[in-house]
Amino acid sequence: MIALVDTHCHLDLFENIQGRVIEEDLLGIKTITVTNAPRFYRPNQDLFRECGNIRVALGFHPQLVQQYKDDLGIFESLISQTKYIGEIGLDGSKEYQSTYTIQLGIYKGILAALARTEGKVVTMHSRNAAAEVIELLNKQQARTRNKFILHWFTGTLTELRQAIKIGCYFSINHKMIIVKRQKFNQRNTT
Repeated sequence: MIALVDTHCHLDLFENIQGRVIEEDLLGIKTITVTNAPRFYRPNQDLFRECGNIRVALGFHPQLVQQYKDDLGIFESLISQTKYIGEIGLDGSKEYQSTYTIQLGIYKGILAALARTEGKVVTMHSRNAAAEVIELLNKQQARTRNKFILHWFTGTLTELRQAIKIGCYFSINHKMIIVKRQKFNQRNTT
């Protein structure tokens, strides 16, 4: 039997998840539930503690850095307690440009903390910032044994090749398959 693996799911945001934890776990899908800020890691650990198929990731979503910008210390204090990290990264979309400098500082801080660890599975956000996410990842993580998964990757073909070259993995979801997008044909493909 083939096991399904979901490397990036925000289970804590599912409607009425507190009453459906056992039901979710019994689906048999190996799931990494990512968190949006370090302060949500422990409550998620408590929520999914008895699950056999669900693992909780310590995250710091780039879209929420303004709201939780003081949580980097919490992240650093918890990193040794989990194998799973996510969702982290950068978001260069127009609506998040005002927080990009904060995002960069937090992302660099997280990468520095990850460089001191081994064996982490990390799911990463790179919306409209793939080049910088990959460049910084390459500089800071080249010699670690951490595994990096780019979530919903929409970079150029050049960026895709660079990510593959440094050992990144990619998560694909059902919505990506149905969205009509020809980014690789429309952008630089060298």
